[in-house]
Amino acid sequence: MPSAYASASEQGSPHLSPVIASSPLTRDQNDEIKDAAVAALESSRLSSFVVAAALAWVCLLRSRSVGVEGTARSHMLFSTECRSRLVPPLPTEYFSNCLRACFVEATMEGLMT
Repeated sequence: MPSAYASASEQGSPHLSPVIASSPLTRDQNDEIKDAAVAALESSRLSSFVVAAALAWVCLLRSRSVGVEGTARSHMLFSTECRSRLVPPLPTEYFSNCLRACFVEATMEGLMT
């Protein structure tokens, strides 16, 4: 089974290697990006998670997008806590995680503009 830290050649892919990075994003930077995105998208609200996830996604794509067509599709998978969104709701005494996988698909053109 391939390791998340194995090299690309060990995983059988000659082109992609895992990315492990850390980049601090201050509250002021997050708010600045959020304000610009809300204005551009004419949206009423974006969460800090949405801003940070979108920034990470676009930065990853920009680092690997040489020769990629605008109609190519990109995908992002993440988990979210959904305890408060279930119908019927979980009992208040439920003591555990309640996670759901979220899958997002977009064109390279849409993400890079």
